[in-house]
Amino acid sequence: MIRNLANSSFIVSGLLFVCATAGAEISNPDSLTHFGRVSCSDTHTCAVKNDGSVRCWGSNENGQAPPQTPSGHYTQVTTGARHTCALKSDGLVVCWGSNEDPTGKGFFAQATPPHEKFIQVDAGAYFNCGIKSNGDAVCWGDGRSGETSPPKGKFAQLSAGYRHACGVLDGGSVVCWGRNRFGEAPTASPAGKFKYVSAGQNHTCGVLVDGKVTCWGQNTDGQAPVTSPEGVFVQVSAGTSHTCGVKLDGQATCWGSDTMFMQHYGQATPRPGHYVEVNSGFVHSCGLHDNGTVSCWGANIGMNAVFYGQATVPEELMPAKAGAPAPTPSNVTNSPAAAGNLVTVPSAASDSGSRTSLWVWVLSGLAVMAGAVLVLRKRSS
Repeated sequence: MIRNLANSSFIVSGLLFVCATAGAEISNPDSLTHFGRVSCSDTHTCAVKNDGSVRCWGSNENGQAPPQTPSGHYTQVTTGARHTCALKSDGLVVCWGSNEDPTGKGFFAQATPPHEKFIQVDAGAYFNCGIKSNGDAVCWGDGRSGETSPPKGKFAQLSAGYRHACGVLDGGSVVCWGRNRFGEAPTASPAGKFKYVSAGQNHTCGVLVDGKVTCWGQNTDGQAPVTSPEGVFVQVSAGTSHTCGVKLDGQATCWGSDTMFMQHYGQATPRPGHYVEVNSGFVHSCGLHDNGTVSCWGANIGMNAVFYGQATVPEELMPAKAGAPAPTPSNVTNSPAAAGNLVTVPSAASDSGSRTSLWVWVLSGLAVMAGAVLVLRKRSS
């Protein structure tokens, strides 16, 4: 579910990204409600509270994270680029936010769900996929890369990424559809029987029935390693350049890049605590504790260097409010290179110098890319 970009997400195209037989029922639909209670986009985050209401924070430029979300009792929530969808306890999907493409010139209707009963829903960047009560997969929104055309079959779980989606069929095999530029959505099913799969920007990871994690697709930052991470996992979440997962003992672990545009943000350095679920966004990640509270780590800003606060957990969801150990401030990340070394991420009170610094890195990166293109053109001429 990253799966997820704001208006500024297309500054550098390609670097970003952060759903059988008719009438049959899947074997264990209740298992789908165990996850999907916290979700990270690139600039906003949402979570299902213990009372079944949804709380969102971060960017609300398109109504994707309103102060008051639609009323109702929800079991899951999922964040897209500029929209959010949630599954109500009666099986209906409710969405809010933008129905348009990034330019505002196209209408994808990603925030207009079908009026059908679902047992799971997951948002990609500008599309969504869900599993109906009979196990069939249905997708809606931007389908220009084939991401809204799922294969037939009975699904046990699915995940929507940037321009691709993958799902676990009722027998345990994984199928993917949509864009396959980096091998993130292969035609041939990955080997093994799976119990969970997560589609990121350009890579995908899954948890096998024995608890091992396997990944495929883009691995430029170690987000989809050939060698599986050690440990027995219950859940995994693929982001943009990093991946996070929850082990059997409740510990969260991440791998891949802790930086973006040569700036350290710590999106792959989880906070200590006991987790039941994690979710990876663009430059931040969040985890749900077993008491229903949330911890986040990583950046509070978007690619445009504007503060959105997507990694700043609302007070009522902070672990300290439930008696859990208080995390370090949400605008600070722990450097993996030196224990105890704190790196400040720009906050709402950040001076213009901090934003200028990020712009320098972004513009420098663009200049390097432009120079490389010119060199390649000269060589080919």
